[in-house]
Amino acid sequence: MVADVLFDGNQIYVGMNDGILVSSDGGTSFALLATTGLPASERIASVAIARQGATTRFFCLTFGAGDVYVGIPPYDYWGMLQNVYSLDYGTNVWTLRMAGIDPNTDFLTEVAMAENNINTCYLTGSNDNGELNVLKTTNGGLSWSHVFGATGNDNVATGWCGQGGDRGWSYAEVVFDAAVSPHNADKVIITDFGFVHKTADGGNTWQQAYILTADQHAAGSNTPQGDTYHGIGFRKYYFLEFVLVVCQRGYLQVSPTFAVFEAPMAAKHGALIIAGIPKTRRIG
Repeated sequence: MVADVLFDGNQIYVGMNDGILVSSDGGTSFALLATTGLPASERIASVAIARQGATTRFFCLTFGAGDVYVGIPPYDYWGMLQNVYSLDYGTNVWTLRMAGIDPNTDFLTEVAMAENNINTCYLTGSNDNGELNVLKTTNGGLSWSHVFGATGNDNVATGWCGQGGDRGWSYAEVVFDAAVSPHNADKVIITDFGFVHKTADGGNTWQQAYILTADQHAAGSNTPQGDTYHGIGFRKYYFLEFVLVVCQRGYLQVSPTFAVFEAPMAAKHGALIIAGIPKTRRIG
């Protein structure tokens, strides 16, 4: 399985579950890079690659050797993480980078980074509360910190998903995919079981990205129930093409641009209010 690719002139690096493929002739030929440091009991589940100056750096996270398979879904995360490593091309040694990570509570599934910053990297997945989990390093993996504050909506401006809202964080549950701007490590966007969130300041603050900004609720405040919101034009097929899959469970919130819809309540069974007409669309 291919996890990431970096094109650097004639140099091409391909991160896979089997290791790193390298081409030095623009793709005419490839060879598997000989590396050390990964135990035989572990296998790469996700890879990210960046080059800054003369250094090309890889980050990877591993699952158990028998837990990595083609088509593994993002919600197959509980207890899967084994370790996180980094490798600088030329040294070809995977070095353990686990300071600040607890595999018993941090159920991480993906690595993401900008292609021009070797020191900043993000790890995403879920946790033992079944909530979105994002960790970040700015020192090349020497230490990691949690930067997505789901508890109390600490640093997240929410839509209708959040602590106290029509959908709690356990509905979003796990990061399906994370995309970092190729040339700005502060800009990140993540998707989950039903929503989109983004940051432009390296995870210091997060904002929902599925309703109008004017309708969102301030970070650090409880998300109310039964509020009304303006959509921003997402459609089912847009969601399915977005990063990975934004929503695979329950009712997808769909509304025309600037149309008002009511957040789903249990009594409505997720029905949408579009221009005053109840509609329901289900995917997955």
